[in-house]
Amino acid sequence: MPRLQSLKPSILAGLRQDSRFERNRPCLSDCSFSKVLPFGIRPHQIITEMISDNNLLTGQINNGHSDVVKVFPFPHIIRGKGVTLLMDDTYIYQVSENGANSTLTALATFDFTTPANPYNGGDAYLLPNSPARPWQFADLHDSWFLFNTNGDVVFKTKWEDSTKVFVVDEVTVRTGCTFNGRMIMGGFNESDFWTADHIAIWTTILSSNFAAWGFDLPDGATIAPKRNWVWWSCIGGGDTLGFFDAVKWAQGSEGIGTDDSYTSTVPFFLDMLRVGQSAFLVMPFQGFVVRTLPLGNNVMVYGTDGIAAIFPSAAPGVPTFGLRGEVLPIGVDYGSMIGGTDKRHVFLDRNHTLWTIDADLQLTRLGYEEYFTSVSHYQISHDPEYDEFYISNEEACFVLANGKLSEYPGVVNSFTMRNNLGSALGLTATECVKNGSFTGGVTEWTLDTGITDGTGHIALAVGGTSWLSQSRANAGIKLTDLHVYEFTFTCTITNPGSGVYIQPRLHPGESGTNAYGTQRATSGTYIETILSSSNSVPLVRLKVVGVTGTIDDVSVVPKGTYVRTGWMSSEDGDVVTIKGVRVIADDYSNISVAIDHVLTARDGLSDFETTDFVAVDGRGFANIPVAAFDFRVIVMSTDFSDTNIDDIAVVFSDEKIAVKERLTD
Repeated sequence: MPRLQSLKPSILAGLRQDSRFERNRPCLSDCSFSKVLPFGIRPHQIITEMISDNNLLTGQINNGHSDVVKVFPFPHIIRGKGVTLLMDDTYIYQVSENGANSTLTALATFDFTTPANPYNGGDAYLLPNSPARPWQFADLHDSWFLFNTNGDVVFKTKWEDSTKVFVVDEVTVRTGCTFNGRMIMGGFNESDFWTADHIAIWTTILSSNFAAWGFDLPDGATIAPKRNWVWWSCIGGGDTLGFFDAVKWAQGSEGIGTDDSYTSTVPFFLDMLRVGQSAFLVMPFQGFVVRTLPLGNNVMVYGTDGIAAIFPSAAPGVPTFGLRGEVLPIGVDYGSMIGGTDKRHVFLDRNHTLWTIDADLQLTRLGYEEYFTSVSHYQISHDPEYDEFYISNEEACFVLANGKLSEYPGVVNSFTMRNNLGSALGLTATECVKNGSFTGGVTEWTLDTGITDGTGHIALAVGGTSWLSQSRANAGIKLTDLHVYEFTFTCTITNPGSGVYIQPRLHPGESGTNAYGTQRATSGTYIETILSSSNSVPLVRLKVVGVTGTIDDVSVVPKGTYVRTGWMSSEDGDVVTIKGVRVIADDYSNISVAIDHVLTARDGLSDFETTDFVAVDGRGFANIPVAAFDFRVIVMSTDFSDTNIDDIAVVFSDEKIAVKERLTD
């Protein structure tokens, strides 16, 4: 009797957490473009753009200087308690929300040390040099602060001119958040922390009774807060600007002490330090603090070589903070690699291992290292409605949903909620092609003989056979083998005739018709699905034979779903082992199956390894004969809009069998 092995346990397990899992362990090695749910898998719901591409163009932006270009991780959206901002790598914009018709206004930036002057004299709207990492946001409603990995700070506060956005780049602060009405900051650089004015105040204090209070005087910058220190403000955050302005450090941000109750001799800042309401705390690791983020009744402090937690404490009667100690002796590379709410955080450590931690500080190691091997950084965004996490880099995005990982068909720079609907900004429309409209040049493309830049399109004057190609290095999100993609392009052919055509092709591409689209011999806009497979380096190609005309609006986007199981073996292990069962559906009613199998012959002949790709027949069967053996994949339904892909099973047999009816598990 044949043995039926259902794929349902593998489907429900999602992507495997460890590449070293044993054979027959229920798991998937690939799960693309479908989300793992408790009852099976379903297509991802594509997230709506909060701002239309048209409204990112210079002409649609108030005070606009240039188009907002989507190059990961920018732009990204920040929706605070009192303001919505869009952060570009060069400019900051305030968003006037109106659905997809939301509009942008560029905000002028000013130098905090000379408040009347623009931060950059040549461009009154410019931000500090791009950190190539997303900005972190600390929200005090009427006041807000932005931090980047360079240590630059951008802020707007009610304590200073509330009409202006200020920039500070003289003092390094890499991260900040708010917690119970306080500012929590970290990631300092001791070489630039104390300004000359701050040191002068320290010197003045030394001449008074400072030593009698039991404090050590910082020796210039050498005793300044270090990279592994954090600081918290007094409630309300009014002493925050004191780091950047020695007068405010002495008298408070609101000018407290103008009646001389606080002076450079007895500064406001020192009073807060004495009682612990505002203070510094050294973390139990040596590296830089890269992120502070509330979690339950704690503030998590993520460093480059460790993770710790601080908590509010009223002992001995004054609101302050205590240290819970080191939570994990492994750090994170960048603050963008942590995401979540005050109920749960998800983060990637420096080994690219995925973790989650809850409000009780219970850590769970999820793993998944094999899917986060890129040397580039990742951005983690949270969907509060479904409590799902988008983990994205410039090539791919994974979703952690219900504790299971799967791949999303696009790149998500950020996620925010608007009008009770999830709305992600920076989702690059799942596009695998860069500059398919050929706007502003064709530097992303390789042009063969007779193919030239036609200014906003490709011009063709091809006598023989030429190729228009885009390499993987220049492409958008990655193209993956054995996935279905929708290939779209527009062409004009002014010399139609025999042997004259344009044909789309995907590389990697399976040899034969699967990698090729239809030969198009007349002008038009064409859309078709093509199956990719591992082969050569170029990503997107259009074969041009004898054509005079144009090509424009080239697009390649993922379509359907794709899963691949882990290794499975028949009960008689020396007969056949399946390295993986791949299931591909391009529109949830057209399913194909590929089998990667290793055969060990009973007669002692050499092992061989091969892949067979077959279509599911009208009965829902995919029959894979292997020499004298046979196994088959059975798809119980071909209508994915109504049933699950988990209605799939593998039948092992050591002799050929005929299946007359559908089997169930």
